[in-house]
Amino acid sequence: VELEDEISSAQKKLRDEEEKHRVETKASERQLMEKSANYDAATERVNTLEATLVQKESTLSEFKSKLAAYESLVREKEDELHVAKAAQLASEDEKERMLAAVQRQLREEKEKHRAE
Repeated sequence: VELEDEISSAQKKLRDEEEKHRVETKASERQLMEKSANYDAATERVNTLEATLVQKESTLSEFKSKLAAYESLVREKEDELHVAKAAQLASEDEKERMLAAVQRQLREEKEKHRAE
């Protein structure tokens, strides 16, 4: 009887250990699944952020290209403006020379009429 009690006690301890191991294994499996799900979610977030970064870099590159084209156009228009201003100044100088020539001619004609 004592041996049977000892066997029974040993079997109970074995069943208890097996149950404890089964519970711990299930808990570990749950934790592993949670960690795996968290890892998958984090990986998805990183992939989304990387895609967003690539898109923003592309947009920035397009903007820089458009900005460079705009700056080039501004420089071109500034050059045209300088040329137009120079032409206007030259035209004004020419008008002043012509006016001076006409005035000189008028004076000469007045003096000529006075002399007659």
